[in-house]
Amino acid sequence: YFIGRNETLESLDVYYLPTNRDQVENLLIGMQCNKSIKEFGIGFGGNILNGESFSVMNLPHVTTMSLECQLERKFDFALGLSRCKSLEEYRGPVTAEIAESLVKLPMLNYVMVYKNVAI
Repeated sequence: YFIGRNETLESLDVYYLPTNRDQVENLLIGMQCNKSIKEFGIGFGGNILNGESFSVMNLPHVTTMSLECQLERKFDFALGLSRCKSLEEYRGPVTAEIAESLVKLPMLNYVMVYKNVAI
């Protein structure tokens, strides 16, 4: 993906992800190479996101993340979330797995729990 080499993109909101795990993992690896993205949002409305691909998520430069969708495989998403060491703000569902990852993030100072998102 061209995202990894982009030097001006500061915010990325995703409203569709392919069902192919390799394609999602390639996107996340491209984002990891990008040093300009500070805000990352995933919004699928009422749709379900399979969090399996997010186990590879390592976004050290992202400071704000929002998740607006139902989430399967919460453990995999939480594992990836725990690698986002610069994360200052998180907005989205919180499960036991996600809470465990959030409390370990040294820069985190704001969490907004979305009650409307079924998890």
